[in-house]
Amino acid sequence: MRRLPAPILLLSLLVAPSAFAETRECFSDTDCLPGHFCRGDEHSTRCEPRICTDEFAPVCGLNGYTYRNSCMASLQGIGVAYQGACGRCGGPAGHECRPGYFCDLDPGTCGVRAEGTCRPIPYLCSQEDHLVCGCDGRNYPNNCVRLMAPVSLAHDGACVVPKAAPPAPVKRKPAPPPGKPHSAPRRPVPRPQAPVTAPAPTCPPVVLYVPTPPAGTAVPTALPPVALEHSAEQAAAEQAAAEQAAAEKAAAEKAAKECLSNSGCEEGQYCQKPQGKCDGPGHCKDRPEDIPKSKGNPVCGCDGITYTNEEWATAAGQSIKCTVNCDLCK
Repeated sequence: MRRLPAPILLLSLLVAPSAFAETRECFSDTDCLPGHFCRGDEHSTRCEPRICTDEFAPVCGLNGYTYRNSCMASLQGIGVAYQGACGRCGGPAGHECRPGYFCDLDPGTCGVRAEGTCRPIPYLCSQEDHLVCGCDGRNYPNNCVRLMAPVSLAHDGACVVPKAAPPAPVKRKPAPPPGKPHSAPRRPVPRPQAPVTAPAPTCPPVVLYVPTPPAGTAVPTALPPVALEHSAEQAAAEQAAAEQAAAEKAAAEKAAKECLSNSGCEEGQYCQKPQGKCDGPGHCKDRPEDIPKSKGNPVCGCDGITYTNEEWATAAGQSIKCTVNCDLCK
């Protein structure tokens, strides 16, 4: 058999690779090379190349890379995650990020139909002091803590509280020309007012004046009956008021919404659990709006992360596991 020269053999492989692929038998597409599929009948099957058009309809593959169209992705044996280029999320199409990632909207676009970029949600942040304002109107020490929330960025720096509009200027009527009498001002018509109910009169404390008895007169050792009766009534009233305040406080605590995790609370709240009981139930509490810059005492959150102080942990939506570093927490 005559052997072909090496340059001619290499040129034949580059020009017509499908001629060699068609002679390869297969049982499924996995037996073929990328860009080929298994095709045939009941007698014989072989790998044949796929043919794609040059249509520009970008798709995002399951491997996180963008392809010109879905056919181009299938040539590489990659499934389609969603239509459009990879990395972008939100927008009119509402593309979502994969688990563990957060759709961080473009800075300053805190809208429902805004577009953003899929970013990983951090589990641990540094103590860098770079104050930023989130789209929820809250201040965060730095962008890492904001992504841990997770909340998109409104702008750098502290959130600006809108100032109240100044009062409208009082319009004064121009003075009448000389020789023209001034018009009498109109008197406002008094409006009927609801009768004011006077508060019930309270009795002033009874003060008894006991004059000094003359010499030789016996001094009584007990207060008069009127003073004793008034003191007993005053003590009973104070005790009733204290019991009512305790009952109102207990009712307010009972009315707080119970929860098992942060997902059971409203926006801007977190599920606060008793210290050391991270797996038990809790109550929905508001997250602190302003976080102090002082370091304070480190605490260990229920997520196993050590925070600078308790305020930083509650800002991240975590209850307190113990009041020391997580390495020392048992």
